[in-house]
Amino acid sequence: ASGANKALLLKMAQEVVHTALVVSEPFMVGYGLDELNYTIFVDIGAGTTDI
Repeated sequence: ASGANKALLLKMAQEVVHTALVVSEPFMVGYGLDELNYTIFVDIGAGTTDI
């Protein structure tokens, strides 16, 4: 999502909930696996690489 889209999502969510975050998919996978400490996630996609 573009920066503008992320900002709009955050604004809308913060009107409803106390805390809202927009995070990357690799972060969410690590969070779901409870593996955020001492871990590097590398997401290699179509034309982009996120670390």
